[in-house]
Amino acid sequence: MFKVQKEPDSIPPTLTITFPPDQAILSDTVLVSAYAFDNVELGMVTMYLNDSAIIASKDAPYEYTWITTDYAEDEQHTIWAKAEDAAGNLTQTNPIRVLIDNLDNINPTGTLIFPYTGQTISGEITIIVEANDNEEVAFVNVYIDGDTVATLTESPYTYNWDTSVEVDDISYTIHVHIQDITGNQITLGPISVLIDNVEAEDNIPPTGTIIHPPSASTVSETIVIQVSAYDNVEMGFVDFIIDGSFAGQDSILPYEYQWNTTVE
Repeated sequence: MFKVQKEPDSIPPTLTITFPPDQAILSDTVLVSAYAFDNVELGMVTMYLNDSAIIASKDAPYEYTWITTDYAEDEQHTIWAKAEDAAGNLTQTNPIRVLIDNLDNINPTGTLIFPYTGQTISGEITIIVEANDNEEVAFVNVYIDGDTVATLTESPYTYNWDTSVEVDDISYTIHVHIQDITGNQITLGPISVLIDNVEAEDNIPPTGTIIHPPSASTVSETIVIQVSAYDNVEMGFVDFIIDGSFAGQDSILPYEYQWNTTVE
C-alpha cells in the first residue's frame, strides 16, 4: 500500500483592512477592522497602529476600537496588518494612512443677501443673511454703523429694520458676524446703503381737460360736467367753476359735477 504525501501548504492567507480606507480623516471613536482567510487553516492575525500591535487574535472578528481623541490633533498615522496561517505562510498589507481631525477649524460661510451695497432704501426693509457651517452655526450678529442690532440663532437669519426712525439722506454701514459652535467665525461686509425716506418736492402742476360738455354747445336741464385730470404724483381734487363762481368739487374718479341749468 502506498501512502500519498500531502502537498505542503504554500498559499499565504488573504488579508485586507476593511476600515478605515486609505487617506481617511478620522475623529471620535473608530472601529478598525480587517478580513482574513486561509485555504487551510488560519493562524494569528495582528493589526498595527504605526509600529505598535493593537490586536493579535486567532479568531474573527478582527477589530479594534480606536479612541482617536487620545491622540494629537492633525497628526497622520499608519495602520497595517499581517496574518500567518498554520503552515507559517505570511501575508502583510500595505500600510494605509489616516489623519486625526477632532477639532473643527473650518470657518462658517455666508452671504449678505439683502440689501446690496450702494442701494437706496426707505421704510421698513428686511436684512437677509445666509449662513452655513460644516457642523452648526451658533449665531449671526447684525451690525448697523458698528452697533449690534440683532443676534440671530435660527434660520432664516433675518432682521427687520425700520429706516423711518433714522436720519434721512445719510449713508449707513451694515456688516454681519457669523460664528459656529466651535468658535470659528467670519465677517461679511461692511456694505453701505443710503436712507431716503423724504419724498422729493412736487412742483409739477396737474393737467386736465373738460370732456363734456364741448365748448360752445347748447345745454338744458341737468347735465353732467366731466373732467379728465392727471398728476405726476397724486391727484387731490377738481373744482368746478361756472361763470367765475365755485359750483362743486370732486376728488374721486371720474371727476364729475351735476349741473342743473334750469336754476340759472
